[in-house]
Amino acid sequence: MSFRVLRPSAVTLASFALLALAHAQQEPPKPPVQPQSQAWEKLITPGLTYRMEIDLSLPRVIHALKYTPGGQSVTARAETALDRIFEPDDVNKGRATLTATMARTGAIAGINGDFFPWTGDPIGAMVRNGELLSTPYPNRSVFGWGAGYSAVGPLTYSGKVIFEGGELKIDGVNQEVGEKMLVLSTPAAGWVFTKSTAVHAILESDKALSPDGAFKANVRLFVPDLTKVKVEPGTMILSATGNLMSRLAKVPRGQEVTIDIRMTGIDWSKAVHTIGGGPMLIKDGKLALNPSVEKFSADFSTTKHPRTAIGSTAKGDIWMLVLDGRQPMSRGAGLDELARVMQRLGCTNAINLDGGGSSTLAIAGMVVNRP
Repeated sequence: MSFRVLRPSAVTLASFALLALAHAQQEPPKPPVQPQSQAWEKLITPGLTYRMEIDLSLPRVIHALKYTPGGQSVTARAETALDRIFEPDDVNKGRATLTATMARTGAIAGINGDFFPWTGDPIGAMVRNGELLSTPYPNRSVFGWGAGYSAVGPLTYSGKVIFEGGELKIDGVNQEVGEKMLVLSTPAAGWVFTKSTAVHAILESDKALSPDGAFKANVRLFVPDLTKVKVEPGTMILSATGNLMSRLAKVPRGQEVTIDIRMTGIDWSKAVHTIGGGPMLIKDGKLALNPSVEKFSADFSTTKHPRTAIGSTAKGDIWMLVLDGRQPMSRGAGLDELARVMQRLGCTNAINLDGGGSSTLAIAGMVVNRP
């Protein structure tokens, strides 16, 4: 999954140049002292700045974007690789390169975001323009933002479908349906996938799924015994496996049901986007690393890897950062070092995102780091 900064018109990014000036001297000049660390910043467009840092003593190379919310020339949102989460007939399934996704959406800059499996489904919570695309991974941190607002922390999720005579728990949204599960899929998913045969209840609804709210929908029809179903516009699909199949099938065709989805941990009156990841790096200005609680191993946390992070400052700016690693020119970082880098940039809240080979930052269609 990725995080993109968009603007209606195209932008040309100017390159940097280092100029050497020669001065006449009475004796041969001494070799210049090579600075151990350097940093550059370049304004891409009002509201968006690119920063590059090189520290030869470590060595370490950092690329970052600073986005200032609230301006009219730049907006930022979480985005899926394709215009749907699942794509069964493509060799890459629901995955795509960052630059391809930027070209599709018209973004001028972006970073890779949440962790993802082979299908491309975001593993953590994802909300785009107020629409829930993916439910949270238990205990893992998310970053949420809106105009003048940002927050980090884990989210709690609960969902249910209420019908005449009972209710059923909804285990997740827009994800592969495992054994003994009930999953709600929206047009944003594109397709429903199940690991075994299932019963699918097609609901009539043209609503964007809210991360915190309830709405009513009518049961149009039931489709049994399929492991793959397309989600058409104006519909949602409830898919049940295992012993939940018979319970879902008892809901009469044509009955009105209530879908109730609740996610807590972020103020949804202010946040319109979230992206998942983890673990948390900084909370309220203080280092807040606790990887084991978010089910990350000690080796993942301490080994120096390429890293990606997102955070916000007390002034409301958002930093999106990629730190290169696993190569001679940049060794990578452990999570504690990554947290201190984000803190040095002024972040008071920050989380880790999907790093390693996925760490990518691109501007104007060009990848500027070295994945």
